[in-house]
Amino acid sequence: HPEPVCDQNGRGIEDFLKVELVVGTVEQCEPVPNSSKLYALQVNFGERGMRQILAGFAPYHTCEALCNKQAVFLFNLK
Repeated sequence: HPEPVCDQNGRGIEDFLKVELVVGTVEQCEPVPNSSKLYALQVNFGERGMRQILAGFAPYHTCEALCNKQAVFLFNLK
């Protein structure tokens, strides 16, 4: 059997396969108070419902540019 491939923290490819990537639509975006980097996004995942997600996009995108856009999100992080 081949040796399992792991990163320096001992995580193997099996750990990465557990992560679920889901497309969602940003319906609302607001700057997080007292933060120069974070936005609070309200993201619609269709049948999976709405989720609030904090994202460090503020240095790179405006809220106006993010609203009504679709993006890929990691859905089942603990």
